[in-house]
Amino acid sequence: MGRMLVLLVLVLLVILMMMVVVIVMRTCLDTMQDEYIRRRFRLSRQAIIHLYALIEERLRPTTGRSHAVPGMVKLLATLYILGRGSFQTISGIICGLGQPTVSRVFTQAILAIKSLAPRFVHFPQTEREWRDVKLAFYNRAGFPNILGAVDCTHIALQPPRLEERTYRNRKQYHCLNVQIVHDATQKIMSVRANFPGSTLDAFILRQSGVSRRFERGQFPHGWLVGDAGYPQHAWLMAPIRYPQLDTTVPAEARYNSALRRTRAVVETTIGLLKARFLCLARPGGELLYSPRKCARIILVCCILHNLCRERHESWHMNEEMEPEIIGALLIVIDDGSTLLDYVILHLIYIVGFFVVEGMWSASSDISQMTVLMVQTSFLFISY
Repeated sequence: MGRMLVLLVLVLLVILMMMVVVIVMRTCLDTMQDEYIRRRFRLSRQAIIHLYALIEERLRPTTGRSHAVPGMVKLLATLYILGRGSFQTISGIICGLGQPTVSRVFTQAILAIKSLAPRFVHFPQTEREWRDVKLAFYNRAGFPNILGAVDCTHIALQPPRLEERTYRNRKQYHCLNVQIVHDATQKIMSVRANFPGSTLDAFILRQSGVSRRFERGQFPHGWLVGDAGYPQHAWLMAPIRYPQLDTTVPAEARYNSALRRTRAVVETTIGLLKARFLCLARPGGELLYSPRKCARIILVCCILHNLCRERHESWHMNEEMEPEIIGALLIVIDDGSTLLDYVILHLIYIVGFFVVEGMWSASSDISQMTVLMVQTSFLFISY
């Protein structure tokens, strides 16, 4: 009898907790602490407000219903998925939305942020801007007239069923091979994210608009720097594969050393991008969307990276993350001692699902909740 009373108290506490979470998340950012916002959504309070002002028109509710999802909540749910690499269900619990609603608003927010690409992801527009880019690269290793560093990175995804082999890379996992061109200050200037993982880096560069613009003379005098996966071009500097090590002719070795130091910013830029937005990193899991939508998500993460850079918002690659809500509940409750603990977890999920879906979502998935209740009933009977 005493244990059942404890169970009922826990359920009531969870109801109150979920209602508070929903109310807080659906209100505004003013009720949250700055560090909480930064760790959970990967951007500062000011950056989120600035971003929302840029896309507010595209996120406004299209219905006059009293329970329409506010635009800010759409943005926060999207930032949580991008930053934490979370499932939509977890983002929904955090932001007070049901999974079907999260799926809908996630697509809307991704398209809204993607519309900012011409503003945030572009090459320099003036001679002075190009001069600043060249100077920043020159200060790294004394390499003159460098216009950018190019490299590719692999972003894991769930491949189309009939094209698995095309998306498998040399490390034997499925991914997109994403080309990124950036400057010495980690600003991303170009992204190409629509090639499967088996595609060679050099092929992507040849098919990209960057290559065509160089060949048409649309860039100022200078070069890109790349790794050994690229061939030498009139506009691309790559390492000399077998440099002469004769101490009397050290030019080739010096060239490789300067090139290596010049393009060292590549690893830090891509590492920072994946550390801030874990949906792009393999530890965060694979993207469970179509390749086309994955390409949009990657572009959106690059836009947000440049927005943070423009606002001088740093992010450390080894920053710790707080546990997600389900993980936290598992740590607190599940000590593996009795079957009742597992029953409690099921009840918590049911209550959370009811509060989020039944009270706040436009359409409540009663069937899913019924299945969970039946499962829990069988557990009670077994216990």
